[in-house]
Amino acid sequence: MGTIALVMGLQLLGLVQLPQWGTIALEKYVPIGLQSYGVGLSFGLASSPCSTPVLATLLAWVAKSQNPLGGVILLVYALGSCLPLLLSAIFVGSLRSFLAMRQWTGAINYGSALILLLFGTYNLLAAVSHFYR
Repeated sequence: MGTIALVMGLQLLGLVQLPQWGTIALEKYVPIGLQSYGVGLSFGLASSPCSTPVLATLLAWVAKSQNPLGGVILLVYALGSCLPLLLSAIFVGSLRSFLAMRQWTGAINYGSALILLLFGTYNLLAAVSHFYR
């Protein structure tokens, strides 16, 4: 973990060049509706391993306990899983104001790189010190 953090921090500083994976111009080949479906499908497949155990546990608890608050708990879970997508859909219109933050990109990259380098160094030193005990 520490090595990955160090490499990513060095990449943010421009000291290490990681290979860029090519992009395909999908708009030439795939209709916009299928592109949106593909993005949603990939998000669902990526988030499913993280959220399914929590959902299965909640469903089992609600079914077993027959607690009237079970529906509220499931509603809160559903809101929590949908809220990031809803917020991104709502604020996509304010993208121009986010683009105005480009003047700060250098400082943000530098700060992020510093955090990654500190985190990576700490993890590597902790692993080495644990190994030599």
